Amino acid sequence: MRNSTNRLALALLLAVSCVLPGFAIAGSLWHGDNVNSAPDILPVDEAFQLQPVERNAQGLKLGWLVSPGYYLYRERIRVETAEPDAIKIPAPKLPAGEKHHDEHFGDVHIYRGGRFDAEIPGAQSLRQVRKLKISYQGCSESGVCYPPQTRIVDVITLSATHP
Repeated sequence: MRNSTNRLALALLLAVSCVLPGFAIAGSLWHGDNVNSAPDILPVDEAFQLQPVERNAQGLKLGWLVSPGYYLYRERIRVETAEPDAIKIPAPKLPAGEKHHDEHFGDVHIYRGGRFDAEIPGAQSLRQVRKLKISYQGCSESGVCYPPQTRIVDVITLSATHP
């Protein structure tokens, strides 16, 4: 009796050890290499690289380098003075962007991977501006969206910081 029980247990163990690798292979074929993998998402400052602000004869020029597979919302870009805060500046002149229907924001315009620039006209009035507060928001094409971002840019030293 004991010998037949050992043989039965050994046969079951052998059967299970042969079948389990087959399930693992089938699972990886069906679901990809890693069933639990999330898409690789870049840090926000890599996905949306705010370029140094440039002063020119017309005013200020700012821009972003958007990584491939990511996009910024045109309607979520805001620029205002941070120092001195009493100076009002005109809204930035932005390129038209690509029409896009967003499940959260409806019909919007976006900037996909690549560089785009914005102009803030008014060279005379902008001479007194020392710092800009720049806000923006974007998403990954995989569906992961970043929270709104704000950077304070020193237009004298042309450096950006997180507030």
